[in-house]
Amino acid sequence: MTRNESTYMRGILGVILIFILAACASIGRPSGGEYDYTPPVYVKSNPAIGSRNVAASRISIDFDENVQVEDVMTKVVVSPAQKAIPSITANGRRITVDIRDSLILNTTYTIDFSDAIRDLNEGNVLDGFAIDFSTGDSIDSLRISGMVFEARTLEPAQGMLVGVYSNLSDTALRTLPMERIARTNQLGQFTIRGLRPGEYRIFAINDVNRDYHWDRSEDIAFYDTIINPWAETVVITDTLTTAEGVDSIVTREARDYFPNDILLTWFNEGYQSQYLKDYRRPERKKLTVDFGTRSDSLPELTILNGPLAGASSSQWARLNAVATLDTLEYFITDSAVYGMDSMLVAMRYLRTDTASRLVWGTDTLRFSFKDPKKSKGQLKKEAKERERKIERILK
Repeated sequence: MTRNESTYMRGILGVILIFILAACASIGRPSGGEYDYTPPVYVKSNPAIGSRNVAASRISIDFDENVQVEDVMTKVVVSPAQKAIPSITANGRRITVDIRDSLILNTTYTIDFSDAIRDLNEGNVLDGFAIDFSTGDSIDSLRISGMVFEARTLEPAQGMLVGVYSNLSDTALRTLPMERIARTNQLGQFTIRGLRPGEYRIFAINDVNRDYHWDRSEDIAFYDTIINPWAETVVITDTLTTAEGVDSIVTREARDYFPNDILLTWFNEGYQSQYLKDYRRPERKKLTVDFGTRSDSLPELTILNGPLAGASSSQWARLNAVATLDTLEYFITDSAVYGMDSMLVAMRYLRTDTASRLVWGTDTLRFSFKDPKKSKGQLKKEAKERERKIERILK
């Protein structure tokens, strides 16, 4: 190779080296790809949706991406209603449900996630997802859908428990757990699944104490017509587009479930149960009694010990009642009574029983009061005052 050729080759190598160094120096920020706007997609579950003769109480559900389950306690429900709260956890692409109650034979189970499932990164919601399976040879598949609103504002009611009874008795709602349940989503929508043919009453409540039936202090909505759910086979037309952009029309059969337009409006009747809330003796001459709410009938107090045993409160105290009659103060007027450090009092009063009825009952209450211990300074002061009195008498 001649000197000119050698110089030429070194120049070319130098240019190549410059390009390599420039490429290494300009490290671009990697693209995160397109933003994900789609919710997680169900892939499979064990047991599979619609399975029969299921004996395992652990259910696993797989999706196409990492998922999370939010507000499990307030959004996810299992039908039939469970006494022990199921354990529901998300790990990667899988959600695991452990049913802690014993499975009931020949029963359709539904796990309704409402809008609790989201993808882990963007938080896209998978709304209305539910799976069902049966512990018997058949599976109940009818559904009832609708919406719940607040009666006063017509705002959608989120997180309310909606359920049905095949027991059409007026007392079922107060005494029995709902048979099939669902929760409303953020739009107030609900779907109760796993129903068999028959007649039902439907209610919505804000089940504060999680006993799956209505207590009179809870919000409630009801439908004044008995419901008979049914299903119809319909033909649905879909448009499919190939990768080349060619559209084709296909039809398929599907099932529509009715009724799907139930409207419920909730209200609260402002009921408060009557019970003995608190009692105390804050001062030697004063008794205080607090109740859960007002009563149209005053309690009857009878002292059981001391020199006036058997006497009613009208003989040894004066009543002072607040306007709402839920707090009563008794000022003791008899020295033989307020001189006692411990008083036993029988109080007969109206209280709410388990059927929400006001009934008379009697409790025995102990009111105690002990004078506070005097300090050395107070004792010395009282001793000096006694000495002065004696000196004045002797003079």
